[in-house]
Amino acid sequence: MVSYIEGLTNKSNFWLDPTPSKENPSDLLTKSVTPSELFIKLRDIIRGETPFMYVSDFVKDTIEQERIIVERSSSGSVILSTFAGG
Repeated sequence: MVSYIEGLTNKSNFWLDPTPSKENPSDLLTKSVTPSELFIKLRDIIRGETPFMYVSDFVKDTIEQERIIVERSSSGSVILSTFAGG
């Protein structure tokens, strides 16, 4: 499995990007999360009550360079599309 994922990242099909703990919902399942406001924020993301996607500076720069548009649907889903303009 690891070599498969490495192959995909080497081909630039996707990348793995570090996420800070205060933005990482999975920390809620693996660590003691404080303060309570952070716990509630991450809990609501996991429950789907407040859809959220952390976007690092690397991803923002890549999206900008590749002219990829990131939008949210009314249901909160992320939509990626390319920009056709010059």
